[in-house]
Parts: sequence; C-alpha cells; structure tokens
Amino acid sequence: MTKGHSWAGIAASLAALAWLGLPTTALAQEESGTKTAHELRADYDKDLKGKTIAFLPIATVGADWYEVGRILAEDVVKVCGTGSGTSGEVQIVQGELAAAASVDQIAGVMDTLKKDSAIKVVSNQAANWDANNALNITATVILQHPNLCASIGFWGIMQSGAAQAIRNAGKIEQVKVYASGEGSQLDCDQVAQGNFHKFLSYTATEQGHDAFLAAEALLEGGTKPGTTHKEFYTRPVWLDKANASGANCYPVPKPPTSTASN
Repeated sequence: MTKGHSWAGIAASLAALAWLGLPTTALAQEESGTKTAHELRADYDKDLKGKTIAFLPIATVGADWYEVGRILAEDVVKVCGTGSGTSGEVQIVQGELAAAASVDQIAGVMDTLKKDSAIKVVSNQAANWDANNALNITATVILQHPNLCASIGFWGIMQSGAAQAIRNAGKIEQVKVYASGEGSQLDCDQVAQGNFHKFLSYTATEQGHDAFLAAEALLEGGTKPGTTHKEFYTRPVWLDKANASGANCYPVPKPPTSTASN
C-alpha cells in the first residue's frame, strides 16, 4: 500500500510497479483539498470501477504521519515552550478529521506538545484541506488570541490560507507558521516569501524511487505475498529560507493552455 502520498508520488510508484509487472494497490489520495485534486480522484475512481484490482499487501511506501507530527511539534516546543518568553499559545489546522494524514499527525503533535506544560493549544480545527477554510478559521483565532505563538498546519496549500490570515493581521513575524507536505515549489514559495517559518517536507518525489526499491527487494528475496510486511518511509526534511530551493522543491506542472483554432 502507499501511505502519505502526493499525486506525484502515486504516478512514480505505479509506474515503477507496472514496469516490474507487479500488482498495485487501488488507493485514492486522502488529502485532496483543491478542486483539481478532487477531480483527479473522481477520474481515478471512475477508471477503477468494475475492474478487478490485485493488491500487494506486503509493503508500505510513503510518509510516517505520526513521525511528521512529532517532528513538527518538537520544533514548536523549542520556539513556544518553557523558557521561550512567549505566550505558549498554539493553533492546529487539521485536514479532514477522518483522514490518516490528520489522525496520525495529530497524535504525534499532541503526544509531543503535552510534554511541556507551557504549551497551550488554543484552537484545533479541521479546514478540510481548503486554504479558504484555513484563512477564515485562523482570522478568528488571531482575533481571540492576539498573542498566538505558532500555527501548525497539516498540508502546505491549506496552511497557506492560515499564513495569509496571520499576515493580514500584521502578525507574521510574531506567529511562527509551520506546515507539512510533499515539498512542491508552491510550498517553497511560501517559505521564501516569509509566510512559513519552516516547512517539513516528506519528499514525496522519493516515494516512486522507494516503491521501486521495495518491489526489487521483494522480487529478489522471493517473498511470498502475505508472509511479511515491510515499511519504506521517506525521510522528513526541514525547509527554511536557506534550503527551500532547487532539488528540494519539485515543480508543479502547469495546466495545458488551449490554442484557438482558425
């Protein structure tokens, strides 16, 4: 199965497994929040309808969401926790509450934040992967908690809305905005523009490479399906203004432009 994937990761993973003639898992993206992502998922599910799908339940490739949440929260504790001289107030912007990316990340975040009594989670709401929802939620939070220290969001595109609300309130220097995600150029742009204090990339582009290695290892080892389960998680990488560029930021394909015919 794939876990913690972007559409770039899905495409690379499926291509690697298909090249090897291996069965693949039918799993649509859980964190689709933009209109385009919803359309892609609908097309994907439509293509699968009525077809017999073989599964490969012996390897997981993707992001370890709990670890992503833990790493995010650890840095927030350093910035807003005991001895920081801040309010210790933290906002959390989740995606869809039932999505694995939210369920596991929030567990990692909360398990870590609760270790420091100076941290106070003043808002923990779901924006359903939507930047506009994140903006509206955060605009209210910043009014109610003008001394907010940090905002944690579970997807870069969604969290850009929270960052905009904080910038609109004139508090982008005070409130440290954190986000996690696949590491696209859009995420890196938010870092470069000073909207994100730091961005935790789970390097989705490496997932196709990892899927290939997983398939290769299973083939060479002669493992029978169902007898073992291996996990291949991409390593989270912090991006800030010093390294949010180049190979750390994969380009987002532009939609094709229609050419008017004579």
